[in-house]
Amino acid sequence: MANTTKKTTRTPRTGKSAVRKSSRSNLKPAVPQGTKTDYVITMLRRKDGASIAELMDALGWKEPSVRALLTATIAKGRGLPLVKGRAPGDVTRYYIGVIKPAKD
Repeated sequence: MANTTKKTTRTPRTGKSAVRKSSRSNLKPAVPQGTKTDYVITMLRRKDGASIAELMDALGWKEPSVRALLTATIAKGRGLPLVKGRAPGDVTRYYIGVIKPAKD
């Protein structure tokens, strides 16, 4: 009798799909749930605001990405008044300014 099973050259799939890492978020576990933008806004609303280095550390992002978030999303997209200030000998810190009521 002849053996009728066909040999394949394919390698069997490994269980990689079950071991996939989550690619949705690169936030550290200590960061509260919510959107990254909302978390940055809460940091900017603190009394002392936030520096670029603090935002980079909190989000795990590089400097150009944090700057883009500040200018494009927060200042332009959400229309929040982004203020930057620097004390002599200190790093530049960013704040959410006072929101003025709309005129009637």
